[in-house]
Amino acid sequence: MNQPLDMYFGPQSERILIDFVTSEGYCGSNVAIEVEADPNTYVRVSWGDAPAKICQHYTQSLQLTHSYPSYNLGGGMRFTLCIELEEGAHFIGLKMKERMMHLDTSRLDLSHCPHLRYLQYQKVEELHLPKRSMLTDLKLREYRGTHLDLSGAYDLGTFACTYCGALQQIDLSHSAKLYALDVCYSVHLHTIKLPNRCNLSELKYNVLALKPTTLEYLRTILRSNKGEEVIEIFLSYRAPGANPDFRDKDWYEQLIQQKVRRIKYDSGGACITTVEDALYTKW
Repeated sequence: MNQPLDMYFGPQSERILIDFVTSEGYCGSNVAIEVEADPNTYVRVSWGDAPAKICQHYTQSLQLTHSYPSYNLGGGMRFTLCIELEEGAHFIGLKMKERMMHLDTSRLDLSHCPHLRYLQYQKVEELHLPKRSMLTDLKLREYRGTHLDLSGAYDLGTFACTYCGALQQIDLSHSAKLYALDVCYSVHLHTIKLPNRCNLSELKYNVLALKPTTLEYLRTILRSNKGEEVIEIFLSYRAPGANPDFRDKDWYEQLIQQKVRRIKYDSGGACITTVEDALYTKW
């Protein structure tokens, strides 16, 4: 007799929880997410508006798509996506495939995914990681919280938090392996906490993104590591009516070309400065 597939899942199963909230709109909301996990494992997926489904995926990459109908024009409907692996299997990565319309992410809970190696996500208010995370690559865009606790990201090597208009503080106090940091257009960021010794050798920012004391703190680390600053000098124009607090995100889609200034430090603390053009790219 075949045993029920639910037996593959238990308290030790790794799971991803994503809380969605619908916003005002006249059409439904589409979700497209790419998950990487151990191949040849069972996956249980529940979108919150239908019964959970269990399938066996044979490759490392799993494409998940779903459409939430337009339940009410005023928004405010809440759904929780739960992606769960059979016990003993591990998540490797999570990536948002495209911008979601009429749908916001209020919480991304990865506290049960200690083996996750990379994360690429945008428009989220809360991010929860395990106390000890194996993340090595993290890219956040339009993070809407004021504080970001990454103190459990011991293995983090590259980190980008761009266009995070509300973000003020980042805790990277145990990320000694961090070597690349990008905080462009996070205009209210004033505190970045790093370990006493870290590998930071590349800092990318623009003139509005860092307070002078924070910038000097990071420059001290760059000098000791013979690192490099990449500074976006000129802000491109804003579309008419765009909000300065970045709530209206349409304006930066019109960025066309910017200048960047590179400052390279040598072993004696001296620096070499160059200025060049840089084409705007989206990740």
